Amino acid sequence: MFTGQPAACESYHVDLPAGSCRADVLVRGHRLGGAADDAAGATAVLGRFRLVCRPWRSRWPTALLVSCERPSWGSGWSNEMNRTCNFLGWVGICALAVGCGDSDGENSLSGMMTNVTTNSSNGNTSTDTDPTGATTDSPTTGSATTEGPVTSATTTTTAVETTDGTTTTDESTSSSGPSETTEADVCGNGIQEEGEFCDGDDLPFAKCKDYDSDKYSGGDLSCAISCKYNFTDCVQIECEAPPNHLPCDDDSDEFIHALGINCYTIDVQQWTDQNSNYALDFLLLSDDESAYRVVKQYGSYFDGNEPYWSPTEGDRFVLISNGQFPDVDLQGKLLAPPGSAQNGGQTNNMNPSNVPSLPGVMEWQQGSNNGDGGTPFFDCDGNNDCSDTLDAQWNQGAKIANDVIYFELDLQVPKGTFGYSIDFAFFSAEYPEYVNGGEFNDMAIVWSTSEAYTGNVTFLIDENDTPQPLTVTALSNAGLITLNGDSPELKDTGYDQVGGATPWVSATGPAKPSEQFTLAFTVFDKVDAEINTALALDNFQWDCAGCNIEQADGCGIG
Repeated sequence: MFTGQPAACESYHVDLPAGSCRADVLVRGHRLGGAADDAAGATAVLGRFRLVCRPWRSRWPTALLVSCERPSWGSGWSNEMNRTCNFLGWVGICALAVGCGDSDGENSLSGMMTNVTTNSSNGNTSTDTDPTGATTDSPTTGSATTEGPVTSATTTTTAVETTDGTTTTDESTSSSGPSETTEADVCGNGIQEEGEFCDGDDLPFAKCKDYDSDKYSGGDLSCAISCKYNFTDCVQIECEAPPNHLPCDDDSDEFIHALGINCYTIDVQQWTDQNSNYALDFLLLSDDESAYRVVKQYGSYFDGNEPYWSPTEGDRFVLISNGQFPDVDLQGKLLAPPGSAQNGGQTNNMNPSNVPSLPGVMEWQQGSNNGDGGTPFFDCDGNNDCSDTLDAQWNQGAKIANDVIYFELDLQVPKGTFGYSIDFAFFSAEYPEYVNGGEFNDMAIVWSTSEAYTGNVTFLIDENDTPQPLTVTALSNAGLITLNGDSPELKDTGYDQVGGATPWVSATGPAKPSEQFTLAFTVFDKVDAEINTALALDNFQWDCAGCNIEQADGCGIG
């Protein structure tokens, strides 16, 4: 197996049956691949693939051209195989692995060399890689050339912007050498081929509604010169999310009203689908009523004339914890003794403990890559955690949840609506002692069962572009825990002197218009039953535009 691998890339190889050749591309967790059957006859070309991949969390595409050639026929053909792989990255970086399998599934390579060229706005750099792994940098003129004992190829790339605002790259490729070659698929030849959405009048989808009936109600598609769809003439379905949200918790201390949901139960005339969010069902599982509170004010610190911990919507917000809260006074104020989140008899509650699994609809298993994991947010299996963030945390130490509080909302997404958001703040007395991780690391999760994405919604992306769960470790490393035990903002919250907290932040998730799905919430102790963690929750809202989960663009913690 040969791997053309620029710095900071990953690659792998998948064995294939005899008589096949495959190119596998791993783009920060997303695998793309192409395969073709072996053509009969001497010097047959096994396959040539043109793939376009988009680096995860990046707006720039990367073009990839791969060719695999076999110069001769016979029992030893695998040892004589020569392959030419051209890789051209425009701003983004892909990792490439090419393998051609023989009858026993083994792969071999002789005399392989590659030249990888990356163009950027700051200049052009060429990296030559030989089979030993040595690399050298040298100037280039903007084209990539791959040399070997049999073939050579040159690829040039041009950026093209489509009418729907996306950008792609067009490549022109020529190959020469002693062995037989074929031309790569060409955008603009009027034939829709692998790596193209369309080509000229060859459109798999001619009607916008056929392409995406959740987003478009009518109009005709056309094909841009980049071989991507042109959506200019499409008629988009109107977003039916409530345009004028009206809070209903000024005179109500109901849990669900504090979140801004089901206000119609107060007055069906005043709250309608134009100003109110609806839940088909609501389930709160907490044997201990002191594990949650509906409050107007938390703590005693004021920011000007307003309490620092006050609602982001309406007059009240929700608190849930793996410990206990004091009673709320008649003014809706909750004041906790200093340090009580870590000591003082309020560090555990009467909720279920020694639970060997995540509660409710939640699952800790990795759900990306069709359940095999390793490609966060891509190819969700529809059941497990497609962020792949909960597995490592749950399996660190004993797999036990204690003092579990859980609630869920069954929701129906309005037409033309592609996402939702909810505000939250995270408090933990495990800060700063357990910032370095370990099995004693409480877990707080917001979970979605949407067709658009199933898994942990409260993830964040670290400096290595890796998704992380909602824990003191990840939040601290991301700089989101901005308050500590000495911060006046935590006075009389129970986390003063002993903990830390984030400010109010938002979590956003994708949804499929008109679907029904469950949004679930939990906080629990991991392994131990001591030291509190809490979530403040408020202001659930539908989001017409939603977010792009595969690029983690706008999704998760913002």
